[in-house]
Amino acid sequence: MIDLTLVATSSYTVHLKVKFAQTLTKMMSLYGLALPVVFVNKFENFNALVSLDINILPLDCVAQTSFHGVLLIMTLSPLVFISWIVGVYFFQRQRILFATTDDADAKIVLNRLRGKCVYIIIIFMYTVFPLVSTTIFQTFSYDGSLQNGDEYLIVDYSIEKDDPTHQGYVQYAIFMCLVYCAGVPVASWALLAANKHHIQRFQAREAIIPKLEAQMKLVERSSLVMDPDQTDPEKVLQAELALQHLNELSNEVEVALKAQEAMKKECAMLIGLSPLYRDYTGDYWWFEVLQFCVTLFLVGVLPSLGAQTTMTVFLALVASFALYSAFANLHPYMNFSDDLLAQTSHMSLILVLSVGLVTLSRDQHDNALGFLLVAFVLLSLLLPCALVVAQFAIVVLPEHTEHVRLKLAKLKLIVHQVAERGFANCQSQESNAPGIELQTKGRTEDAIETFTI
Repeated sequence: MIDLTLVATSSYTVHLKVKFAQTLTKMMSLYGLALPVVFVNKFENFNALVSLDINILPLDCVAQTSFHGVLLIMTLSPLVFISWIVGVYFFQRQRILFATTDDADAKIVLNRLRGKCVYIIIIFMYTVFPLVSTTIFQTFSYDGSLQNGDEYLIVDYSIEKDDPTHQGYVQYAIFMCLVYCAGVPVASWALLAANKHHIQRFQAREAIIPKLEAQMKLVERSSLVMDPDQTDPEKVLQAELALQHLNELSNEVEVALKAQEAMKKECAMLIGLSPLYRDYTGDYWWFEVLQFCVTLFLVGVLPSLGAQTTMTVFLALVASFALYSAFANLHPYMNFSDDLLAQTSHMSLILVLSVGLVTLSRDQHDNALGFLLVAFVLLSLLLPCALVVAQFAIVVLPEHTEHVRLKLAKLKLIVHQVAERGFANCQSQESNAPGIELQTKGRTEDAIETFTI
């Protein structure tokens, strides 16, 4: 049987890894960074694997078309798909209204149908958005370094900047930029804000369930290590209390799950908007939109500004550091491991941009910086894989992993208590109080004896 919690957590861990890899490779290719050769050689093939590049789509195999045709296809296809989903929704809506006589049942089914349609549209839009936004911003990127002094479109040198036909497509690209690059985040934020209170209540329940399950595991572990001697009344009472506590925790988990199901029936948008908020705490329901805007700024807006490479890299460095500071101070994710992964990924981006800024005026064959970049980027890519393996081991080998977690918890407790005793020792020595020093020493010896036992 598949553990759905494991699948959801692992899928988002992989999602973080892929999003980091795509952002990194796009920044490397769009900013023109003079990164160390060692680093570039290690990851030159990785770019084609994880980045979504419109140029790899074989549209010319279907029909000979210029970039203008590609622009029309990439911007109109998502709108056609959304229109089809809306049409299917209204068709199903009419069918349900005719087939259902009970208005209450019809309302529940329609709400669920609406939530599923919104869910499909959000997943689709956030999947194709990198392709669409890249195509739109390619409309504004020109090469003016040719000898004749004319400027041509970088992605298609058969198109001249001053061509009247192209200028019409520039206006079309500006309109589509407003529709997609402004419309998608604004619409996402508006939908989240309209359902903010439902999301916060739902995520509050979502945060309680892992804590209750952790308490259940703790009670089960403590009951397993109890002496099975049934003649001692005190031990029998302890076992009965542990079993009672375990049943209470199980009932609380069941109540929380039923409350979540009731909330989904009450507000269908909890299902539809779940890709935008499910990984964040209730207070940070808006954080996915913030990440979306920063990523759009890094890989879309900045490269199309036509600024010098130094200024582009500096602005990207400022934006990446601001988002890293938000992760480090707000801790928006439900799971601490996701916070750690996000901080590691953005620290790697900051390091890459910093090295790129330094090597703009230095030798590109600086192997020391190259190996440093390789180490940090590999850490950001392999850490999610290690977390997925650890989560899989927790499900498949619960006894072994629980034993390891127990040992780590004991070690953490010992280190924490020894540090506290050492700090108390230093304070007693500074105060030159013999009585306090003797008392602290006695407590330290007692603590050491406890740790030994």
